[in-house]
Amino acid sequence: MWIGLSLIMPSKKLDTIWKAEPHTIAKINLLRAYLKAWLSILGISRKGQQLLYVDGFAGPGEYTNYPMGSPIAAIEAANSVLVTHAAKWIAGDVHCAFIDADGKRVKNLTMKVAEASKHSRVRTYIHAAPFVDGLELVKKEVPDPFTQQHPLFVFVDPFGATGFPFQVMQEILGSPCSEVLINLDADGIDRIFNAGDAALRDKHLTDLFGSDCWRTELALQGSSLDRCKSILDLYKRRLRTIPGVRYVFAFEMRSRTATLNYYLVFASQHPLGLEKMKEAMRSVDQSGEFSFCDANVGQRRMFQLRTRRKKPRNCLVFVRVDVYHIRNW
Repeated sequence: MWIGLSLIMPSKKLDTIWKAEPHTIAKINLLRAYLKAWLSILGISRKGQQLLYVDGFAGPGEYTNYPMGSPIAAIEAANSVLVTHAAKWIAGDVHCAFIDADGKRVKNLTMKVAEASKHSRVRTYIHAAPFVDGLELVKKEVPDPFTQQHPLFVFVDPFGATGFPFQVMQEILGSPCSEVLINLDADGIDRIFNAGDAALRDKHLTDLFGSDCWRTELALQGSSLDRCKSILDLYKRRLRTIPGVRYVFAFEMRSRTATLNYYLVFASQHPLGLEKMKEAMRSVDQSGEFSFCDANVGQRRMFQLRTRRKKPRNCLVFVRVDVYHIRNW
């Protein structure tokens, strides 16, 4: 069965440490920018509460051409925020949990985390396990974000299109204080759809979407491009079925040939989370359309149209709204 799958779907297996493409570096910078905003707001508003960041599919912590993966970027973001807001910090510790099933990558990540400078209030946990199993271990180590509505942010960044069942996303997003950023490999999901039984399509796609809703909707699309768009739309709609999850937004990542790599999909129950994530996305956006393309890196663009946000006329109104959101995030 798996032999047939390997012939239809080229393996994404990488070395223990590999080269980061420009979109990967952009993803890390986006994540770091958002974590700084997330930690800054919650650290001065959530008295005594634990702040938990979980990095699923964490990787080795570095690349051959870039010194930090997402786990090290998260630690650096936490260090920076804790120093900047030391006088105002009222939250508890910042907990960073890293999960990866590859033993060699975990060994390298453990070394990188040990070498990284860490603030006294940063706690780190590393698990060599599949994402779902690792998350259960994290729940035992830092239970409050899963049981008492302490802040939780989960970055789900798989090396493919599977491994993060919708049921698990429901459990994570069940709290009004939790958020996710998901690498949705729409192209990989399309390949599974086309491969049929050889790719265990029914099992994988039903796990991914949480039901068999994909059968009719994806079958209606004639081209892979149309199906990828439909995959994104369907997944966003599924996230919005989770009680309280009203804010779902996607950022598009493309390769050197300008073909779709994946979407980064953000989901939250709070408008301030969406606002801050959009700001982080704009920090790496090349087009003003919430997208990044490796083909544009290093290219000078003669014309670039970008919509500028007008400054609010009544700043006091906006400040009051943000204070309300901070208290309830």
